[in-house]
Amino acid sequence: MKIARVLLLTCLAAPAARSAGPAASPVSNVGAAGPVLQLAPKGAFELIVKHRKAKDLVVIDIRSPEDFAAGHLPGAINMQYDEKKFADEIAKFTKSKSYLLNCAGGKSSFKAAKAMTGQGFKPVYNLDGGIAAWTGYGLPTTK
Repeated sequence: MKIARVLLLTCLAAPAARSAGPAASPVSNVGAAGPVLQLAPKGAFELIVKHRKAKDLVVIDIRSPEDFAAGHLPGAINMQYDEKKFADEIAKFTKSKSYLLNCAGGKSSFKAAKAMTGQGFKPVYNLDGGIAAWTGYGLPTTK
């Protein structure tokens, strides 16, 4: 009976812990400015909403222009990722803002985010799972 009670409490607590909030989780690979912060889709959405009025968050979609045109995160700009050109492109950005990067599945944007932290940008967030995870949660996209 005691074991059943512990299992019941564990099962009830697990969903509450998962829904407690999509906190950013630092990734072990860090750049010069610190870790790339991984955000679940819900956390990324909350970040966008929180920073909408202040305009101190830049959302960068690093997919191709065609993929970007098919649907992207609200307010995102498109900057296709090319490792050789990316450093020159981000040098034009201010380091006083926050950055949220996304791609199709989250891996390429993680590399790009790591490059940004390597150049001193902070904080830099990566959408874990990319646009696929975002749309999988039914979150809005714009064209």
